[in-house]
Amino acid sequence: MKPLFMIIVCVLLNGMMSFRLFQEKTTSEQILSFFDNLRMVQQEKLYLHLDKPYYAGGEQIWFKGYLVNSSTHKPDMPDNFIYVELVNQDNKIILRQKVKKNEGGFWGNLSLPLDLPVGEYTLRGYTNWMRNTDSGFFFQKNIPVANVLDRSDSVDFNKEDIGENDFSVSFFPEGGHLLIGYRQQIAYKCQRSDGYSGVMKGYIVNQLGDTLTQLESEHDGMGAFSFFPEKDNSYYALVRSPGCAEKKIQLPQAEDSGITLSLNQSAGKIRYRIFSSLPASKQSDSLYLIGHTRGSLRFLLPVSNDNYTGVINSSYFPDGISHFLLMDQIGNKLSERLIFNYPEKNSCWTLQTDKKKYDRREKIKVNIKLDTESESSVKGFFSLSITDNNSVFMDSLSGNIYSELLLVSDLKGFIENPGWYFKEKSRKAIRGLDLLMLTHGWSRFEVNPFTEQSHVPAYFVEKGQYISGRILNFWGKEAKEAAIVAVDPVNNLVRSLESDEKGCFLLDGIDYCDSTTFVIQARSKKGLAVVDIKMDEETIPVVKNKNLFPDSLFVFNPHYLSSAIDAGGMRVINLEDVVIEGKRSQTAKEKAERVWADYSMTEEMLGKSVSRTAKDLFRNAMGAADISDPLVVIDGMCCWDDNYILETIYPDDMKSFDVFKDQKRCKYGSVSKSTPAVVITLKPEAMSRKRKGVALFHSLGYVKPDQFYHPIYDMPDEKQLEKMDVRSTIYWNPTLEIDSQEGANVEFYASDIPASYHVVIEGVDESGQLYRYSGDLLKIAE
Repeated sequence: MKPLFMIIVCVLLNGMMSFRLFQEKTTSEQILSFFDNLRMVQQEKLYLHLDKPYYAGGEQIWFKGYLVNSSTHKPDMPDNFIYVELVNQDNKIILRQKVKKNEGGFWGNLSLPLDLPVGEYTLRGYTNWMRNTDSGFFFQKNIPVANVLDRSDSVDFNKEDIGENDFSVSFFPEGGHLLIGYRQQIAYKCQRSDGYSGVMKGYIVNQLGDTLTQLESEHDGMGAFSFFPEKDNSYYALVRSPGCAEKKIQLPQAEDSGITLSLNQSAGKIRYRIFSSLPASKQSDSLYLIGHTRGSLRFLLPVSNDNYTGVINSSYFPDGISHFLLMDQIGNKLSERLIFNYPEKNSCWTLQTDKKKYDRREKIKVNIKLDTESESSVKGFFSLSITDNNSVFMDSLSGNIYSELLLVSDLKGFIENPGWYFKEKSRKAIRGLDLLMLTHGWSRFEVNPFTEQSHVPAYFVEKGQYISGRILNFWGKEAKEAAIVAVDPVNNLVRSLESDEKGCFLLDGIDYCDSTTFVIQARSKKGLAVVDIKMDEETIPVVKNKNLFPDSLFVFNPHYLSSAIDAGGMRVINLEDVVIEGKRSQTAKEKAERVWADYSMTEEMLGKSVSRTAKDLFRNAMGAADISDPLVVIDGMCCWDDNYILETIYPDDMKSFDVFKDQKRCKYGSVSKSTPAVVITLKPEAMSRKRKGVALFHSLGYVKPDQFYHPIYDMPDEKQLEKMDVRSTIYWNPTLEIDSQEGANVEFYASDIPASYHVVIEGVDESGQLYRYSGDLLKIAE
């Protein structure tokens, strides 16, 4: 069991004056205070578990969102909403959805358009609070999308011309500095011109051409070597990659004077060594070796000449990336190094079916048990996906809950094949992770203990929904104490409020779904409709994709394409542009609703009208009748019983205009009132036009998730249905509950295709422990 928190502070007392002790204590306290403050401002991570690795147009992307504390990975963050987006390779958002936290966490589905072009897209997920950090830390996963019958030979990826058959090699001295007179480790990374890793071989030579050591990439273009740089010498790498010409690359210049940190991790120990070639005049009296894991301080050691080498217990650090840095007494970072603590297997999954083989459309019962080191039951969030191996080939190299939360979410840049590192704990995987630590930079938590920290966020935790804005008077200044009424006709919401001294207002404590339109009306303090309403529009974070896209199309499994067709896919045929002109006729329902109107005008009639406003049209329709206190309905939304809004609408704004002299004859009217009703349908372009005292505001509400459909074949006639059952996702459960004694029992029906099924379970418990199972389940009879 790893300690929750341990800090080693070694204070050297011999030979030090009291003033020196005070200074050292102050520096240590400064560092401790920094990390305490960092812990108070909690960051978030989001991971999305998907039902399968690729999709086709017309299908659903089923997902479960795991929102956790970025440091502890506990699923206890207060945000109640996440945002999920599908982005194309031009960084254009194709689909965007707001998801509300349900029982069991965040889960939902994205409906892919039937005509979505074939290609690779990015699924992006984040919260409003996460926008306070770099968008590179949002969840991002590339997803190939097929368009079943479309056989496009090429796709315009809009990539820059980066040349062909070229590569580059970057060198990274451990700790950031290469010092003369010390044997040090240097890591390297080979990249092709398309950004992916390349294979390389070569050797290191000095300025005389003497060969010092050989090079050969070990994993994904990465490798490392050690050598002893000498004074007044230069060093080069002669490297080659298949299909490319040999290159001569100069190594980083060795420094006469400097200090650097070296770490070696093995057998549960971290051995550190500090190399220093600084002259006595530049030597710092006090250095500090700091180690933290995702912003949580785990190790702090004042360093002197007596402890330039030492051993640290790996158990002080939790699973994942830990950041070590050497710092002087005024906060200058002298050297940095990352290490990775590999997660120990502390759980065992057992899946048991009630039979070994099943016939087509037969019920399958599966018992799932999770055995852990703890005797108590596991409380947390889990999700389960079962796919058909005949249609879906699982990619063991792509990201999963381990690689995303322990690795990718804390590193700069693109991580190729992140799932590879967690397939199994092996010497090769641990070596690959250490190479990754040497060649990628840390950036989530910037450690600056002596810099004044500003924790005023630009974006806040979204516990509930709200809309806000500002009221401006006739002169464009803030309208204080303006009377405001907000109406959401779909949810029968009518709320009255006042603007503050700056003319601002906030409507909170509301709950609304997607595509909700609010009617906001305002009057000045004196009751005059001479004010402008400026709503706070929602902003969308800039798309900054750190993943790479392949140069060629993803090759889909033919069985999957066939199943997608039978599941309702659509063929996309690219034809020459044809312009079809015409007008949409009214539906029978629309005609039936308007038949009871006493006065009606069509779009064509409105276009020829000489009346100036809708209020003039209303007067004409009513004649000598009383026109006070009408019910005004705009696009199905009931406004104030005040006809001032009619003065802000012009005939050219409207598609239709209807007057009911008795509102009881109108479907929007009240049975208790006999005043008239005016029903208006606006043209789309008229929605955004500003009007005095009134605003129509569209806000992104949350989408209620659909329930995953899997057929039930209880009756004999259901088993004989002619339509083929060729589901690629056999079963999806985003709210799997696992009991410590009984486990979890799930039931579903076999499809018509003889195949084995693949099971993926992912989850996180209340303590932040991650879980994952991936394996085949059974065989369906031929």
